[in-house]
Amino acid sequence: MMNSAVQPTRSRKAERTRDAILAAARALFAADSYDDVGVRDIGMAAGIDPALVIRYFGSKERLFAEALETGAEDMDLFNGTPEEFSERAAGILVEPKDGAKLQSFLMMLQSATSQKAAHLTEQYLDRRLREPLKAWRRKDYDPVQAQLVLSVILGTALSRTISPHFKMSQGEKRKLQTALKRLLIYCLDTDL
Repeated sequence: MMNSAVQPTRSRKAERTRDAILAAARALFAADSYDDVGVRDIGMAAGIDPALVIRYFGSKERLFAEALETGAEDMDLFNGTPEEFSERAAGILVEPKDGAKLQSFLMMLQSATSQKAAHLTEQYLDRRLREPLKAWRRKDYDPVQAQLVLSVILGTALSRTISPHFKMSQGEKRKLQTALKRLLIYCLDTDL
């Protein structure tokens, strides 16, 4: 019979191992293409036996999908009026919470040419952006407007993530935030 004190210790160790694998995967997938990152690389970066990567996640594909999810900022964007949404989205894009980077967007960029990662990226975008936007807009949903909104969000997130020149003064950031808010409102409220 197992000692009850041993079980929580094993659970904590398993959780730390899983977290280390995810952190290593996010860092490697953000730095290189899905196709060029191997399970062995992830295991080595996490400081574990590479076999544990598959044991914990089942496949590199499932690990990539989970790394996308856990590397994203929590963006509860899609509620309120178009003005409230636009204010919130512009704020997150220009001044992310806790200075976090949108690591998932960098992962998508690095793996944009990977056929293996393409469907995972598409599923992620559907789940995190397209479906919530459609549910929020309901009867006002227009696929062209939605694509414009997503293009602004993804383009700005990508620019912020990869550009060393995104560092701006507070005044410039306020100006950009105001412009993004207006642009998003325009995308949502203009009849196309």
